[in-house]
Amino acid sequence: GDRRRPFTGAPMAGFLRKLTINVENLSQDKCAFVFSGENFESGGWKDQRTQRITDFAALELESQSLFSGLSGYVVFSNTDHSQLLTMAFTVPITTAPCFSARCGASL
Repeated sequence: GDRRRPFTGAPMAGFLRKLTINVENLSQDKCAFVFSGENFESGGWKDQRTQRITDFAALELESQSLFSGLSGYVVFSNTDHSQLLTMAFTVPITTAPCFSARCGASL
């Protein structure tokens, strides 16, 4: 008889790209950073968007398609917008990932 069985698992789930950015706030005045903006070429937040960074935060992002990676940037600022924290990233499917973060009065 035919021994083939339909595959019931999630096909190609291993191709989803995930990124966790661990942010430790070492600013001189320990100011809190609040969400200020984002732009995703592909992918997005894993669950809910991180709204505030005080001492520490883990930002969890992931691709949302099997056929595209994760790419974009997120911006946080202190309450008077005198300090910006910008993180840009790309986690493509076939090539090496890239990440950059900058924090300061001017970027």
